[in-house]
Amino acid sequence: MKFEKFVKRVGVHGKIVSNGDEAWLICNGVGMLVPEGVKPFGDVKEPNDLIKAILKADIEDDELSLFRASLPYADSKPAEIVRVFKTDLEDEIGIRNENFGLIEKDDRLVYLEIETSEDNVEKFILVTDRVGNKIIGFISETLLKY
Repeated sequence: MKFEKFVKRVGVHGKIVSNGDEAWLICNGVGMLVPEGVKPFGDVKEPNDLIKAILKADIEDDELSLFRASLPYADSKPAEIVRVFKTDLEDEIGIRNENFGLIEKDDRLVYLEIETSEDNVEKFILVTDRVGNKIIGFISETLLKY
């Protein structure tokens, strides 16, 4: 994932979360592992239950592939493009185009659903290292129609 691009976009609005000896920068439904050698500054918080569940997720299966790009409405602007990914089991997730720009060509993408309440399921794209052993980022589903 493109950490420097994310930092520039987030500015001072992100929060740093510590997960053991790893630091994560999180803002607006997107989180990235802070690379080794980069020292977080400011207030470092403990992760909430949702972030803990994301970071402990199974990343062995449910790989995603880019399926299509669509505009939510006929009069939408190009910046509002939604990138839709799909698993082999037909699970779909759409993300905003600006978040798609954070994904690198060689990133491995995995689908995740988390039941946050009896009536609500949140969807995420997990980004792993190329080996697939470690989560290095996550992006939440857009609320735009796709």
